[in-house]
Amino acid sequence: MVRQYCEHYTRYRGSLARSMRQVHRAGENVHRLSGDTAAVIDMDHRRGARRADLVAVMGASKYAYSGSDWTQTLRTGSPRNIRALEFMNGAPALLHSDH
Repeated sequence: MVRQYCEHYTRYRGSLARSMRQVHRAGENVHRLSGDTAAVIDMDHRRGARRADLVAVMGASKYAYSGSDWTQTLRTGSPRNIRALEFMNGAPALLHSDH
């Protein structure tokens, strides 16, 4: 009986498409991507510096937020996340991070 089940499952698995479909309901997910830095020129101090970027995109919507700060620490990251959620006018059920 186990062998019949294994054969049936193998045939079933072979009939499936090799893509993974995801259903995104509007406002349910925010995908947060951070960690990249960009080279900029700090005109106040006349030197090159790097800025930490944050990009947040709400699934199944047209909302996308991009912002950056001089450092990427918990102290600067939390306000950046809050600004992204305020821009999107609320908090989603799920917040996906790239980390």
